[in-house]
Amino acid sequence: MKASLFLLLLCALIGCARHHDELPPVSGDREPVNSPAIIHEVTAHV
Repeated sequence: MKASLFLLLLCALIGCARHHDELPPVSGDREPVNSPAIIHEVTAHV
């Protein structure tokens, strides 16, 4: 019983992982995470 439940969960996880292999397209301009504007925005309240 435990082995069949384990195999069922393993198959479900493998199936889910197989369908989500591509990332969605990015919209807008990419901006580095550590840009001066972002650092100022994060540290402005400190």
